[in-house]
This record gives sequence, C-alpha cells and structure tokens, in this order.
Amino acid sequence: MRIHEKEKVIKFLDWLIEDIENVEYFNIKDFISKYKDISEHEKSYLPHSIESIGKTYNILENTLNSDQWFKLTRKGIELKEYGKGFNAFEKKPNTKPIDKYKIASIIISLLALYLGYLNYNLKRNDKEMNESVSELNIENASLKTTIEIYKDSLVDAKGQLKSMKLKP
Repeated sequence: MRIHEKEKVIKFLDWLIEDIENVEYFNIKDFISKYKDISEHEKSYLPHSIESIGKTYNILENTLNSDQWFKLTRKGIELKEYGKGFNAFEKKPNTKPIDKYKIASIIISLLALYLGYLNYNLKRNDKEMNESVSELNIENASLKTTIEIYKDSLVDAKGQLKSMKLKP
C-alpha cells in the first residue's frame, strides 16, 4: 500500500471510528457505501484496507463468526473516546496516572527508608555516647582519687598547722 493510499485509508478509518454508534456490531462495507463521491475502485479496496489496518493495529476484530461484521477492540474504543484521529492517538504518550495504591506504596517505602536511617543514626549516636560515658567514668574515678589525695593532704596540713600553733 502506497503512503497516499494509506493516508486515505486512515482518513476513512477515522471517519468510521467517529461514525460508529454500536462498537460491538458494525459493517465496513455499509459505511463505505454511504459515500457517493468515491469511485467504484475505491469502494472495492477500501473495506479490505480499513479491515487490514484495523486488525494490524488491533483496533477492530471480526464478530459473529463473520467476515463482514466487526467490533472495536479495547484499543479501538480508546481511539473512539480519544476523538483526535488515529495518527494523533498513535503519537500520544502512553502515560497513565499513578493510582493511589502506587502513591501509598511509594510513601511507605520512603517512610521505611527514613526510619531505617534514623535507626542507623540512633545506633551510631548510642555507640558514641557509650564511649563518651566510659571516658567520663574513667575521668570521674581519676578525679575521685585526686580528691581523696587532696583530702588526706588537707588533713595532714591541718595537723601540721595545729602543731605549729601549739609551739610558742
């Protein structure tokens, strides 16, 4: 099929999709016969070409075990609802909105990562604090020993001071 013919077939496919009232049951030949300004040659090849492109792109399929009756597939129904034609439909980005379950799972995952980070930080800080407490306990014991030494020295100094005062 030449490019010019394919464009013409796609144009008729767009008109067919737009014109369909019952997406479960339609006839391409009946649709083409509505157009009086097309040649007999076009009337002979257009139905087969529309069917071929429709099936190739999964837009339509046969129904009722018949070669002449068709129905739109899910993609065909989406094309009809899209309303901007086949070429625009094929070029549109295939993005679907994120549903609330995906959003919830993303939030829960981020929350779990954050809590894991907090737990890691807490354990690291706990280890540092234990090391600091250990160092402070050692320093505290050393200071207590120093205080005891000074207390003993103070008692000795007081005793020497009293003994000096008693000697006139």
